[in-house]
Amino acid sequence: MGLPLPEASSKRTPWELLLLLAGGPAVPQPPRTYDINGDGYHDLLLSEPDGGASNGGRAMVYYGSASGIASVTVGAGATGAASVFQGPTNALMGNALAVGDINGDGYADAVVAAYRYPNVTDQGAVYIFYSQGASGIAGQDLQAGGSAGATLLGESAGDSFGRSIYVGDYNGDGFADVAVLATGYGSFGRIYVFLSDGSSGIQSQSAAGADVIVSGGTNTRLQITINALVLADVNGDGREDLAACAIDVPNSLFTLAVIHSDSRTTIDLGAGDSPNTSISAAFLAGAFCIRGLAAGDANGDGYADILGSAYDYDAGSGGNQGQVYLFLSGGPAGITATSPSQANTILSGSGTIRFGILSGMADINGDGFDDLLIGERTAPTPQHLYIFHGSSSGVAGKNLFTGDFADTQLDDGPDGLTDWLGAGDYNGDGYFDLVTSNTQNSEDLWIFQGSSSGIANGTPSAADTVLSDVNVGGGGAIYFPP
Repeated sequence: MGLPLPEASSKRTPWELLLLLAGGPAVPQPPRTYDINGDGYHDLLLSEPDGGASNGGRAMVYYGSASGIASVTVGAGATGAASVFQGPTNALMGNALAVGDINGDGYADAVVAAYRYPNVTDQGAVYIFYSQGASGIAGQDLQAGGSAGATLLGESAGDSFGRSIYVGDYNGDGFADVAVLATGYGSFGRIYVFLSDGSSGIQSQSAAGADVIVSGGTNTRLQITINALVLADVNGDGREDLAACAIDVPNSLFTLAVIHSDSRTTIDLGAGDSPNTSISAAFLAGAFCIRGLAAGDANGDGYADILGSAYDYDAGSGGNQGQVYLFLSGGPAGITATSPSQANTILSGSGTIRFGILSGMADINGDGFDDLLIGERTAPTPQHLYIFHGSSSGVAGKNLFTGDFADTQLDDGPDGLTDWLGAGDYNGDGYFDLVTSNTQNSEDLWIFQGSSSGIANGTPSAADTVLSDVNVGGGGAIYFPP
């Protein structure tokens, strides 16, 4: 969604414009803060799980400014970073990231996962680094006596606590909460929601003490590992709902499950509790919901919509062409689809290219409607990143294989263009900027600035910012604001 700048800013941001212009009901929305130092610009949080010392992994913050984020060669010294967080030995910290204002002070806090912690035993840890205000977040070396503001720990070795994380307002109290996926817990996986205590934020604790625990079941194994969890208010009640990818082994199905936020503290999907929405597809129908889960508001009605993909789907090209599905909220009922074929929008790729292996939603052209950002990845063929603009009716269906075109197409060669995908308004102009990366050879990260016309077709040579020698490969991440 278009995200608000701090109150000190006079700019109208995309989400503020949405509230002013949308023809739908005035749905209350959770607060969003992605500005770590309060200067009116979104800041970029990225990670290198293979970087730093002793396989600890690291995460870095780069500040936005009136001109955006400056180009720099990052390298081993993290040149240009405002903050560097070094993970514990053998933790490979940084496999997942999130940002949000957990303690309600108006400044965004950074949340960084290390699911291999400690020493590759996969218990898992999630670290919350609180902003100190205008000075941002002080860097911390967790191998040399440094510490996070709070540390959340998995219940036992093998849980893979922190495989995916997300920040949003689950209980609608105006403070950001943290949702954490533990794919290795028991036989079916778990999701933990840690609610903010208010101005004191979230305290260090074991996952066993989470405020809400969602346990998977035989037909809803919570064991999809990458980009498999979001929080988004699909029914407009001011509380953000859980959406997660799951596996139904007995029926050979992949499922996108949506669970509406309510007052329950335990939800057991294996003992009679059912998702409010279950969208399922057969294992052989293209790897539905294995990657590319995202949320936003494509039609500007004030209700969150869900984006899912089946990047191996054969839509007529004879291979893993890929499809992406946009499910619009139906209002207070939320999302009512039960199959990908019932999606409001279906987008198909142009060839055997795994269209939809990465996806996101952000308002690139500032019209109050979130746009769909879709990546593909199959070397050695050229790789592309596509933007499809939202509108009051959502997004029109397209089949790139039969000659349809996206609103924007960014091209690159076999080195890679879409290893990771992110977005943020780094220059404070009210338009989201697109972040994408190449981790196969040059290890570059590119930022393309949004505008009223969106982003023009092009290649990485047209990027407004280049961060070079930054290894977000090997499981790294770029934070994508919801």
